[in-house]
Amino acid sequence: MAYTDTTRWPLQVTATGVGIFDMVQAKNTVLFTYVVPTGHPGFTLQAVEQLVAVVMGGSTAAQIKVYKKLSGGANVLLKTCTAHAVDAAVGTTLYDKTPPTSTTTNTFVAGDTIEIQVETAATSTGKIQIILHIADNN
Repeated sequence: MAYTDTTRWPLQVTATGVGIFDMVQAKNTVLFTYVVPTGHPGFTLQAVEQLVAVVMGGSTAAQIKVYKKLSGGANVLLKTCTAHAVDAAVGTTLYDKTPPTSTTTNTFVAGDTIEIQVETAATSTGKIQIILHIADNN
């Protein structure tokens, strides 16, 4: 995760400094993982925003999902985000709020892991930028 000011939100997720994730990948491919460090107050995930950076192409609608893993536990599905249209153009934005109450909470504390995976792959082309809208737990 790359950011310079930890007191400002939203947070832009980056892929090895590139900042754009290829959606032509197998289902369950991990796009991003972040473990909240020891001593960090953590954060509450309020929403996930996706911005199409390379036009979606093919016959399937690309989609991501967000997991939460408690320290030492298994991944629990937090949110399956809205799928992109099969032909979504560059600049198309999707915004999904995360529920404050569900089978798991959207609050992450030290030791918890947030993981973003491919739910449905784009068939031939498609890349997205992911922005996590979070609030500090202070």
